[in-house]
Amino acid sequence: MAKKAANHAGSISKKVETKNGKTYESWRCRYSLPDGTRKEKKFSSQAAAQEFLTQTLADIQNGEYLEPTSITVGQWLDTWLAEYCGHLKYNCLKSYKSHVEIHLKPGIGKIKLIDLNAAELQKFFNKLSKTGKKTSRKDKTTGKQIVTCSPLSPKSIYNIHGTLSSALATAVDIDFIKSNPAEKVNLPHVYKKEMHPIDSSQLSSYLAACTNDQYRYFLQIMPLIGLRVAEQAGLTWDNIDFEKGTITVKKQLLERSLADGGPCMDTPKNHKSRILKPAPFAMTLFAARKVEQEKEKEKAGDLWQGYQSEEERRTAPVFTSKLGGYVNQDTLLKHAKKALSSIGMDASVMHDLRHSFAVLGIQAGDDFKTISENLGHSTVAFTMDRYGHLTDKMRDESSKKMQALLDAL
Repeated sequence: MAKKAANHAGSISKKVETKNGKTYESWRCRYSLPDGTRKEKKFSSQAAAQEFLTQTLADIQNGEYLEPTSITVGQWLDTWLAEYCGHLKYNCLKSYKSHVEIHLKPGIGKIKLIDLNAAELQKFFNKLSKTGKKTSRKDKTTGKQIVTCSPLSPKSIYNIHGTLSSALATAVDIDFIKSNPAEKVNLPHVYKKEMHPIDSSQLSSYLAACTNDQYRYFLQIMPLIGLRVAEQAGLTWDNIDFEKGTITVKKQLLERSLADGGPCMDTPKNHKSRILKPAPFAMTLFAARKVEQEKEKEKAGDLWQGYQSEEERRTAPVFTSKLGGYVNQDTLLKHAKKALSSIGMDASVMHDLRHSFAVLGIQAGDDFKTISENLGHSTVAFTMDRYGHLTDKMRDESSKKMQALLDAL
């Protein structure tokens, strides 16, 4: 017998079916919309049906009811990427697509968008924490591909969650769903990676270690001006003003796949240009690079892929391969690691050389506002949070200044 809701606007009925000798029970929830339209939804338990009916009737009463849609999470993610992410930068969109195809659609793609809830998402992200990283290798004996699963890093999980949350926030904005269930998920804590910057006592050794490297000037200049790798790779000669001793940062080199058009210039990360005035020594390295590049052009002859005239050279990249082409960032990382390891330092990312510029600036006495502007950070607070830590030398200096102050009392 159907169980009617208190306001007679809905009911729940039990249905028993027998298939292949097995008995199955289900509960059907029926309710009416203000216009008289009858709706029905099936549940595997009476409790779930009652919870849905109670909430639905309350939503109808409060004018917050949304018409359920049959679209799945996977279908919505595809729509979101195609229709709502066109304004994003290439690398951001590439990251979103990767999260969707590798993790989100396989894990929760078949769930109806309207049915997605925080509990379901919590299970999904918990699973990523245990077996989210899949590694494939070929068995030497059988030749078959063997897939092994291991925990996904907290940072990767955080990024995947960010992609999903953005997609669901858009679904809320266009009234596909009432709320964003991703906002109620507990994620593993993300610990900041330890930095391995060069300090003032190691700078001389590092510069010397780069002397005979093919990309000597790129590597030597990086800790002296603090640009992101893509920003420094995107410098062109018209960005370097030798008379004023300044560098204008207004673009970065975007490493796109050939299928997407190949490498090209793009705006900086925060879309804002900035002007730097580095130490004169850095400008002498740029001048030396200019001479070196011309020699590379002469040596390459007809194989030269870069500028062909002085007019073209004016807007040509500062840092190129020996044949004048773009330099791959993975190649630069390989050379940076070699130079750093030669002086006993560990560097897992090129970003450590950018960190070095910040640390050297703090040691030189620069204020955080200046350092933040040079680095191109959005706020000074971010810079202070990132580089507020002190080296041993800076702690000693702070201790000495405090003692001097106390001695003067």
